[in-house]
Order: sequence, then C-alpha cells, then structure tokens
Amino acid sequence: MKSMKKSEDLSLEEIEKKIAEFKNNLSQVESILEREKESKKLDTNRLDDLIKLQKDLKAAIMFQEESRKFKIATSSTSFNNNPIYLEDVGRICNSYYESENKWYTAIINQVYLHDLTAEITWLGYKEKEVLQFKYIKISEPMKKEELEVGMLCEAIYYDDGKWYNANIQMISDHGVHVKYNKYDDIEVVSFESIRITPEQKLLFQKKKENIKTKAASEDNMEFKVPEYLKITPADNEMQRLSKKKRAKSLKNSHKQKIIEKINKEKQDEWINFSSKNKKKGFGASIVRKSLNIEK
Repeated sequence: MKSMKKSEDLSLEEIEKKIAEFKNNLSQVESILEREKESKKLDTNRLDDLIKLQKDLKAAIMFQEESRKFKIATSSTSFNNNPIYLEDVGRICNSYYESENKWYTAIINQVYLHDLTAEITWLGYKEKEVLQFKYIKISEPMKKEELEVGMLCEAIYYDDGKWYNANIQMISDHGVHVKYNKYDDIEVVSFESIRITPEQKLLFQKKKENIKTKAASEDNMEFKVPEYLKITPADNEMQRLSKKKRAKSLKNSHKQKIIEKINKEKQDEWINFSSKNKKKGFGASIVRKSLNIEK
C-alpha cells in the first residue's frame, strides 16, 4: 500500500482539491442517506455503514482544512506585511537570508521604528544582522489551552534553530517543557517555539479516544456489588451470608455474560474480516477512494 503524503508535502492546490473531493463525496453520501431513511425497506446495516462513512468524510474534511491552515501559517514563500513593535524584542521569528534565498529561525534583538528595520540573531549561527520588517515574520505563539501533556509536537532546538519532533512533558505559564525525540533531553521552550502538525493532532485525538474507549470497556466489564447487597454493620450473620451468596451468584452471572460478549466480538470480527475479503461493500470502496488520512 502506498504511504500517504504528509500535509507539509502537499501543495495548497492539492489540499484544496482533496477538500473539494471529500465535500463532493459527502454530499453524495448524505443524499443516499436521506433516501435510505425514507425507504420503506430500511436496511439497518447499510444505514450504519452510511452514517459511519458520513462521519469519516467529515473527519477527512476537517483534517484537510487543518492541513491548509498549517500550510499557510508555516509558508516561507511570502514576505511579511505586518508591523513589528518594540515589545516584539526577544520573540522568535523567521528571517530571510537573501544570499541563499531561504528563511531561517532567528530571535529579535532590537527594533528600529525610524527606518522599519530590526536587528536579529540567527539561531544556531549566533550571527547578527539588521533586516527590513518585510524580511522578518514573527511566529504566532500557541495558546496554552491548545496544548496538553503527552501531545506530539514540533519544537525549535535553540542550539541550531531547527524544528524537531518532540513530546510535551509539562505546560506552565512561562513555557512548554518538551522532550526532543532526537536528543532525548527535556528543555523549556516558548509558546511561539512550538507547533502541532495536523498529523500529530490527529494521532493525539485517536490516542485519547482509544484510552477513553478502553477505560469505558474495563469499567463495564468490572463487576460492582449493588448497594442493596453491600454488607453493613447493622446486618446480622444470616443477612451477611445471604448477601454474600446473592452477590457471588450475580458475580458469576456477570462473568459469564462478559465471556459470551468477548466470544461474540471475536466471532463478529472474524465474520467481518471474511466478508470484506469476499466482496467489496459500498462504504468500504468509497472510504478507500476518498479517505486518505491513515496508512
């Protein structure tokens, strides 16, 4: 199977094309869904497939829209049209290195309003240079409420000014504690020295959903003694024995139901696996064609 292009590898034109394609597919699915709901011979399995497909297409559209937003925010092809102020001293920025026709990470040292220039230091090189405002693009800081411990991210490594994959360890008012995957050490970076790619955001959301689903499943599988069968200090010996016996009977019954449930889930998984290999269903074919957010 071909691996998916990451969002940063796609051009804006390709992203826009994907969004249009997914929206068109979503429109078709929703039309079919409406007809199915009005049908006298309602096929509940087909309806469930269509509803799932609708949900997946909406997720794909949201993902591509996030990719578009990220692409525009991190683009280095356009110059800066925004003013720079005295209070911007100390902020991280992207600065244009004219001799190489490239943008590199830097930090603002001084701002000169009289001629609309600023002195910057290239991160990783320690060299200073005075540039016009149009060659300096200040990075928009991440908001504290957008970040969570455990999130995958990209963070600037100040020794060389490059972006590296990292993991958020702690969040404070002063910055973000990140652990770099490459260097395996923890450093505190500013909110403007961190960014979350659409892929990283999607992976974290799926991780949270899996944890939530697992916790709910474990909670449902755990036997809990009903309140009316809990032993109290006021119970006599006969009442205690009666409650223990009834609670044990309920526990055994609960255990049997869990075993039956697990066996049924395994059986259903095998049936679904077998049927998918025998024929291609309506939902599966469109998902493979339309959704390309997973490998």
